[in-house]
Amino acid sequence: MRFCEVCDKPLNGQERFCSQRCKAIAQTKEWQLIRELRRKGRVTFIQLTIMVQQHYNAKKVDSKLAELFSLLKEFGVEIKI
Repeated sequence: MRFCEVCDKPLNGQERFCSQRCKAIAQTKEWQLIRELRRKGRVTFIQLTIMVQQHYNAKKVDSKLAELFSLLKEFGVEIKI
């Protein structure tokens, strides 16, 4: 059985995503970063900050980190910091 890449719901014939919403989320920069975090597993807060800076080419990362944490919470993605 295959599962949605975003929300882990079972797929019924779909290829990668269970809905258009999940497909749209998967195309965002935030989700790309979340996928990278899932692969790495455990990161320090400094590593996470550096990843966000590199990913967004931004010096002010506070708002981006807040967005990222809200998405992580919404989809139940657990990372160890």
